[in-house]
Amino acid sequence: MDKRVIQRQRTQRYMIDAVKEIIAREGADGITVRRVADIAGYSYATIYNYFTDVNELLWYVAADYLDEIIDLISRIEQKQTSGLQIIKETYKAYVFFYLQNPAVYRFLFFKELGPPPAGVEAKLSTPVIAEKQAAALLKCAEEGRIKKEEIPVIGDLLTGYVHGLLLFYFSDRKQLDREGLLHKLELTIDYFLGNSQV
Repeated sequence: MDKRVIQRQRTQRYMIDAVKEIIAREGADGITVRRVADIAGYSYATIYNYFTDVNELLWYVAADYLDEIIDLISRIEQKQTSGLQIIKETYKAYVFFYLQNPAVYRFLFFKELGPPPAGVEAKLSTPVIAEKQAAALLKCAEEGRIKKEEIPVIGDLLTGYVHGLLLFYFSDRKQLDREGLLHKLELTIDYFLGNSQV
């Protein structure tokens, strides 16, 4: 690979990591071009050599978080054999990721970013997480837990339910605690996919 390409990617990585550091410490409201540049070790004007504007940088950060989640799910898939366990463990890991990183949840789901740049849009339009979920649900169908034609509906219901639980949890209305959230998640997965071993 060309040294200039490597250098460009490395500098972009510093800036992405700087944004992630700010999000972890203060939340997305703490992000400014000057703060990002300061943490990354560059002048604020340098950012515009690598990203057209702050929004583009933030979209790359969002894509980076998505890569983390996909990697997490992929590692779990390799350890589990049954479709039910893959669904349970991946959803638990997905929820736990946000429980450990509430500022990331708020950034990904509530920060207004505008339209994604072309370099990120293609990546975000590939439904990797949905495909992984569909593959695990297909396994559940092969295990006799659900019918194949139910996969899209059950997938949508589970996804909507999990995000609803997270929304209640992060609404700061204390309707759910961490243990209650995980317990409701497990009960709901068992309801849709059956608790009995086939």
